[in-house]
Amino acid sequence: MFPVFQIGPFAVQAPGLIILLGIWVGLTQTEKYANRFHVNPNLLSNLILIMILSGVVGARLTFVLKFPGIFYNNPINIIS
Repeated sequence: MFPVFQIGPFAVQAPGLIILLGIWVGLTQTEKYANRFHVNPNLLSNLILIMILSGVVGARLTFVLKFPGIFYNNPINIIS
């Protein structure tokens, strides 16, 4: 089991924190080097945000399609 960090009233699991840190470092480096390749950093940030949101929504839809019986009695749990 991974460690859980208590930050005030919030409990943050280590894998989530590592993923968040990786996204932040990657986005910072991407914006730093965007000008070398003549790419607008704002456009690149918007693209990365859309990719992250699409990944989260796609993962949830895949889970719902893989285990539809879980949501049969209470379909509102699909978005929770």
